[in-house]
Amino acid sequence: MDITSPITKPILLTRGGKGGLGNPHFHVPATLTPSRLASRGVQPPTYTFELELKLLADVGLVGFPNAGKSTILRALTGRKAEVAGYSFTTLNPQIGVVRVYEDGTWASDREGIIEESELEREKEQIIWDTGDYVPTPEKGDRRVEKNRFTISDNPGLLPQASENVGLGHTFLRHLERCLVHVYVLDLSRADPVADLTVLREEMEQWQKGLAEREAVVVLNKGDEVDEEAGKQRVAAVQRAVEEEKKGWRVVTVSAKYGLGLDKLVSTLSDQVEEKKRLQQFETPSLKPSKPFSFGLKRAE
Repeated sequence: MDITSPITKPILLTRGGKGGLGNPHFHVPATLTPSRLASRGVQPPTYTFELELKLLADVGLVGFPNAGKSTILRALTGRKAEVAGYSFTTLNPQIGVVRVYEDGTWASDREGIIEESELEREKEQIIWDTGDYVPTPEKGDRRVEKNRFTISDNPGLLPQASENVGLGHTFLRHLERCLVHVYVLDLSRADPVADLTVLREEMEQWQKGLAEREAVVVLNKGDEVDEEAGKQRVAAVQRAVEEEKKGWRVVTVSAKYGLGLDKLVSTLSDQVEEKKRLQQFETPSLKPSKPFSFGLKRAE
């Protein structure tokens, strides 16, 4: 059963057992002695149900390990996802909320350079040990919130992820219901176009049409590449996207230093709002994916 819309009536999955008869049932009115008899009930059959959560976030980050997805999540939402210079720091999806205001700005609890988590913990420990003063964050933001959307940092994919290499099935499953995908590419790698192709192929093999969904291509780590080489790689990705005629936006950022994120937030906010607006006109139905093996009936 694929639940794609709110359930208006309860669904009966199983019934309880038959209750036993208590002492009052065996009491004889002619006698004053309370009955000491009782009967046991009948245990109900036991079933095992597997529930799978697919709707995690409005925006899903897709990329190879160590492409900077966790850094982007921290920069946009302030969610303290683990950041390190090695692969597979993210083992489970991390969810954050991006708040966009009427004046075009957006909220983030992060300020300054985003450093590796281990280094941050060492600095925090030094502050605790030395007793340095840390000012309390100021509150009272009077900006009016326009909208908000959730974003998930998914574990990195590997080639042949659709064949479950590197727990690929577990990670790909989290991308099925995202309204917008963000392909996070490492600009410091030699061929980001090839990386984008591999990611799209794995998603398409996992679920037909998944790679055709609305997306934004983000070239991260712009601070780690030579300017001329970076321009050539950005142009190559732009040409590849234009050849597909998808209309996808290509955004170059440095999440570590917070560069280029304003354009990214604005693009994602517009796309998510448009997707949600279109969904209001759709009326998905509750359809079982296959017949039930036992008599489930709707509760009246």
